[in-house]
Amino acid sequence: RAKHNNNNNNDNIKEDANNTKQQETKGAHCCSCCQSCSNKLRFLELELEARDQALRKALDGYRLEISQIHAELSQRASNEDKLKKVVKSLWLELAERDQLQHGQQSDLHKS
Repeated sequence: RAKHNNNNNNDNIKEDANNTKQQETKGAHCCSCCQSCSNKLRFLELELEARDQALRKALDGYRLEISQIHAELSQRASNEDKLKKVVKSLWLELAERDQLQHGQQSDLHKS
């Protein structure tokens, strides 16, 4: 009976050792799998960060370009307003000269 119990205990110890080994192996696989996923995740995070930086840089470039276009359009509008004033002034001056000329011609006809 003692020998039978001893064999049973030995079998139990062997079984426990096998179970522990299987769990360790399974754990190692799981850790390996987790590490692989973790590496992939980190790679994707880095890729997203790079894309984000590229998009932000492009956006900054577009903002600068828009700002320059806005400044140019504002300058053109200002120049256009100045030209309109100059043209209006020239038309008024021309009209005054025309009136003076007609007035002088009238005076010549009267005399």
